Amino acid sequence: MNTVRIPEVPQSISRQSERHAPGAASGRAKLKRTRTILCIDSYKPVLATLQSVLTKEGYTVFTASTVTQALSVCSEHHVDLAIVDCGMQSGDHICIAEQIRSVQHDIQMVVWFAGHRADKRSRSCAHVNFMKPVRAPEMLERLDSLLRQ
Repeated sequence: MNTVRIPEVPQSISRQSERHAPGAASGRAKLKRTRTILCIDSYKPVLATLQSVLTKEGYTVFTASTVTQALSVCSEHHVDLAIVDCGMQSGDHICIAEQIRSVQHDIQMVVWFAGHRADKRSRSCAHVNFMKPVRAPEMLERLDSLLRQ
């Protein structure tokens, strides 16, 4: 019987979001959020967790588990920020970032990595890079900061 190991990312995010009221995680003020975030990850439990946490924080959230789905969302909706997993099964995260930017030029890009560090090329394709696991308060603080720019 094959066992699927659930990555630490959803567990870290959900544990933190259950303990803290929205916006109270690190003493930061709750912002009125009307921003749209696209989460791209081939692992659907991660997408579900991100969607739950970000929606509770007031963001409009779209999810995509393939490049085709991500491009479809970007062509139908304005997206302020995309969170892309570097381990996408349907394509290299750098190519995904370039394809998304060809549809929406002003999109902010976040890439997250698991098990290895971002190389120079990877760092250059994103505004922010996260290492998994990431805690919800830290992630939300960085996303808030990025979206205020």
